[in-house]
Amino acid sequence: MRLMVELGTAVGIVWRCLNGFNHDAFRRRHLWDLAQFHSLNTIQYLSYVDDSDVRACIQRNYESYQQLVLPVSNLLPTAVIMADCNDANVIVATDTYQVEAVGPLRITGLIDFSDAVDTWSCNEIAITMAYGLLSSYGRQHRYKALAGILVGYSRIRRLDDLELQCLPILIVIRLSMSVMIGAYSLSKDPSNEYLKLHSVPAREAIQFMCAFNIDAHTRFFQQIQNRLSAPATVVADATIDDEMLYDDSIYNALVNQIYGTMLHRS
Repeated sequence: MRLMVELGTAVGIVWRCLNGFNHDAFRRRHLWDLAQFHSLNTIQYLSYVDDSDVRACIQRNYESYQQLVLPVSNLLPTAVIMADCNDANVIVATDTYQVEAVGPLRITGLIDFSDAVDTWSCNEIAITMAYGLLSSYGRQHRYKALAGILVGYSRIRRLDDLELQCLPILIVIRLSMSVMIGAYSLSKDPSNEYLKLHSVPAREAIQFMCAFNIDAHTRFFQQIQNRLSAPATVVADATIDDEMLYDDSIYNALVNQIYGTMLHRS
């Protein structure tokens, strides 16, 4: 859980460092940009996905993207973002430099900005949360992975109400891109083991997200941000004990409150 919070904080720091920066090179057509999912017709790769249930989830979420995200897209804040915070691009270390030591890991850096693009600011946290669901921790603790990343990020940059409403859809859009583009690429190169890395966990994560309605996810994210994140102008709120960020009982209570009878083990 601690690493999930640190990961959210790390991408929040990247946003803060890049805030106000711009360059024509980042205003580009880019297949992996969530804001260009519709204009680049990325949904064309859906037919390469061989699981009918996953295809149905992706199609339903794409319709939500068209109906709920695109009409308000001009109101979403924009920025240059990293746009690819997955586990392969995160540097971790222990608190000691002894090779034999085994101790708590901490995040010390992020690498690979080759996908950086000028897009909706909330895409950064959506992408990070999507990949968080694919991590070894996220596969076992879905809600806490999502919540921890959001808490870490929003203690530096809080999302506004519109961004929070779009966030669940954008998370699934990123997972869908991984599944669809990966399936298409595998059809051209079946022996490529790297392309299979996120395939199964991404399909499972899509089905997890689609098992609940968008409003439930939005309420969960709103409650997480409101209860555990500092005000927008404060990075560390003295009224929020850092240990609260890792208190399972808080997250469990929110999950039960928001999802109620819809809740199932994932």
